[in-house]
Amino acid sequence: MRSRALCSLLLAFSVAVTAGRAARADRIDDLLADAAPEVKDAIAAHPLAAHTAMTSLLDRGIIAREHIATALGKAVFAPYVVETLGALARVQGVEGAGETFERLSKQGDDGGVRGAAFEIVAAAALGDRVKAIGPVVDGNEVDLLLVDGTRVEVKNDAPDGENTLSGSLSTKAIKQLAKRGSFGNPVMLVSNEPLAPETLTSFRKRLGPTSEVLVLSGGRLSTQLARGHEGNLHRVKRLAIGKLRRTAYRGRTRIASALKPAGKALRKLQPRRLIRKIRWQNRGAEAAK
Repeated sequence: MRSRALCSLLLAFSVAVTAGRAARADRIDDLLADAAPEVKDAIAAHPLAAHTAMTSLLDRGIIAREHIATALGKAVFAPYVVETLGALARVQGVEGAGETFERLSKQGDDGGVRGAAFEIVAAAALGDRVKAIGPVVDGNEVDLLLVDGTRVEVKNDAPDGENTLSGSLSTKAIKQLAKRGSFGNPVMLVSNEPLAPETLTSFRKRLGPTSEVLVLSGGRLSTQLARGHEGNLHRVKRLAIGKLRRTAYRGRTRIASALKPAGKALRKLQPRRLIRKIRWQNRGAEAAK
């Protein structure tokens, strides 16, 4: 009797599992129905990784299905689809992941899609160190914010035959990180190509010993420039200057917020129109005399 009951239970479980797999397969087929042919080919080349990622995304439902479908409908997404979906499945619960993928789904060219995709892949590579993707911190939008407060800039250089990050992207990254770290926070660059030796020297000189450079290529994350030793005097100076700058920024922000209602009221008065009206009235009064 017990043996029959156990067999019935196992059979019911097996049927349920089979039905669940069939339902998940149907959901993925529905998702791929309107995918670009190039995207379908890319997924067909790595079906297990792609289907595992899509199953996770659909099961959790954190990333909007329509955004996934829209991205899959873009032929330009094909070279990055499998790696990006896998990375997205790992970071979907991180703050800003959904917004970043939504931005990717709205891009129309390779540069836009590649850049947003690489931010997601970089976040997945850094794992539990990532607190948020694409947040605005102290008035500056950062690509990644780490748990320890490090501001991360992510750069992906288009294939150009060179094995180092382009000069324009390197210069832009250094300028952006100098701004992001102006309040005393450590900074990091994650790029798909290493910096040229002379640029690496400039990077450390401009951004200080708390700066880092990581290279993410071929699914591997390596360190090109690790954080250096920071003396107590340098650390105290960095934090003190950062605190002063943050205090000044917040003061300006509060003043701007306080003046915003007055600015709106002034715009409603249409001062130029009011001045012209007063002048016209004055001229009329003078003519009447």
